[in-house]
Order: sequence, then structure tokens, then C-alpha cells
Amino acid sequence: MSLAGFDHVFTRAVEVNLPGGIAIRVAPPIVTALLKIIAWVDAPYQRAKDLQDIRIVLRRYERDSGRLFSEDVFDAELPDFEFANAFLLGLDPELLWARFYLARLYFDQGLTEKAQKQLERGLKQSPGLPNFLSLLGEVRRELGDPAASLDLNHKALEAGETMTPVHYFLALAHQDLKQEQAAIAEFEKAINSPYVTPEMYNALASLYIKKQQFAAAEALCRKAIAMDRTRPDAYLNLARIYNARHASDFALEALRTALPQGREFPASEYYQQLQADLAVERGVAYTAKKMYARATEEYTHALDFDPSRAAVHRRLAELFLQKGDPTGAALHTKEADKLEKGPK
Repeated sequence: MSLAGFDHVFTRAVEVNLPGGIAIRVAPPIVTALLKIIAWVDAPYQRAKDLQDIRIVLRRYERDSGRLFSEDVFDAELPDFEFANAFLLGLDPELLWARFYLARLYFDQGLTEKAQKQLERGLKQSPGLPNFLSLLGEVRRELGDPAASLDLNHKALEAGETMTPVHYFLALAHQDLKQEQAAIAEFEKAINSPYVTPEMYNALASLYIKKQQFAAAEALCRKAIAMDRTRPDAYLNLARIYNARHASDFALEALRTALPQGREFPASEYYQQLQADLAVERGVAYTAKKMYARATEEYTHALDFDPSRAAVHRRLAELFLQKGDPTGAALHTKEADKLEKGPK
């Protein structure tokens, strides 16, 4: 259980007088909302009820206050007036950790610039907080600056030696900078922690696959699946391992499990790339089984999701040549050459 935010409970508690001369101190609504946000962010799959509780608090927060019609609210250009309470709660200057968890929520939704703004404001209030430094580093990496992420996360590590996310974020930054051995070293530190996540296992498994350390990679995939069976990326990595071992049937079974029929997924860039990756691995498996028509279909499907994959065009060119279609092969070869050269 995370104790983040409990300092606000003690410093912001208000005294309530009960019958019989009894007085107790309780957390005000804004602190209650913060604690609920922290609980949900730390374990979203297990703490869905926290969202209902947050909604109740937000409905009552500032309900009778003139702040709902302040310039802050109108300047924010909120999509709907019902978001005003949540927005005002996030603005409370005394709730430093509210900024951090608001930044995390923004970051998880892909709103990286908004996350950066909240983290920078928090660090202006209290410079050197390792949680803020670390998440800001990851935000900067997502914005295209992995070198800044290395700098900020090393500062965070100096301030909080036991912070697992720092090692994970450092690994991702090293990966972006093509420093694979340094990335592996940081991932290995991250997974040897009680706060390991499926993402950490999967990221390290991907690097082990590149190094052809298939047994170690498979063990990590199994651990990721044990933590969360709904995540498709662990099954994708398993399929890559099976394809590398020429176990096509096992690869296809893993791929079927990754995206079960009837399950809906967000129309995001992540899932577009994921579905392209899954189609590529199905293409590899069907090619190994000499089911060339199915392989061609899957590789074409991959290009529907991501037309910029030169390697997929190369594989299609080989398949077209194999079936005696040099014209089709030439078209895919030409497209692959163009993609590999990049824009002029």
C-alpha cells in the first residue's frame, strides 16, 4: 500500500465537533480525492471502486463556490463544465502530490505536454523531489529527448536510491539512444524489485530476444502473463520466441491469445502498431508452414496497419517471386527501397 499523500492528511485535517463534546480530525474532501486517485493509479485493475468514490467527492467539491465561474475555469477551455470541479482540485497549490498524480493521469492519456507542465510546477514548489524528477524525465523522453531523461533520472536516483521506476525509465532512454547493453543492465535492476510490472518484464524480454537468449526471454514473458493475462505484448514476444525456434503452431496459438476474437481495443497508435506486429508474426509462422497464401495475406494486413515497414515489403517481394509474379515482387522491392532511403 502506498503512503504517498498521507502527509496531506495530517497537515490538512479539519476538526469536526461531535455531540458530547467530542472533537475529531478528518481529511477534507480534496485530500480524500487525492488519496483515492493515488490508490487507483497504483492498482487500476483492482481499485475500480475508487473511481466511483472520486466522482462523489468531485461532485461536492466547490459545489457552492464562486470558483466554478472563475477565470481559471474559463481559460482552461474544458470540454465540458462537469470537469470544472476536477480541474479546480488539481489547481490547489497546497496539494503537491495532486500535481504528481494529475501529471501521471495526463501522461497515461498521452497528454505529455500537460504532464510536463504539472511536474515542472511541482518541482518549482519543491525542487529535487525524486518522483517528480523521474516522471519528468520519462515525459521528456516521450517528447523526443532521451538525453534529458537520463539526466533527470540520474538526479532522481541520487535523491531516492530505491526508486524502481527510475531504472525502468533509464532503460527506456538508453534504448532510444541505441545503447542496448546499458538498457539491459537497467531493466535487470528494475525487475529485481518488489515493484516490478509486466511492462518491465516485456521490455527486457524484447531485448533478450534480439540477443537470442530465448529461454530467459520466455521466462520473463511467463512472469508478465502471470501478473496480467490481458496484456497482448507478452503473447507477442512469446510468438517471436516460438517463431525463432521454428515452432509455428505454438506461435500461432500465442498470437490468437494476444487478441481474442470479440475483444475490442482502442483505436490508438499503440494498438495499430501492435496489430501490425501480430500480423507480421503470423506471416512468419505461415511462411514456415509453407502456407504462402496465408502468409501473403498476413503481411499485407500488417501494411494496412503500418505501410512504412520496409522489411514487410521485402518479405512480400520474396513471396511474390516464389509464386511466379515478378511484377508484384518488383513493386514491393521498389517500395522497400524507397522506405529505406527515407525522404529526400
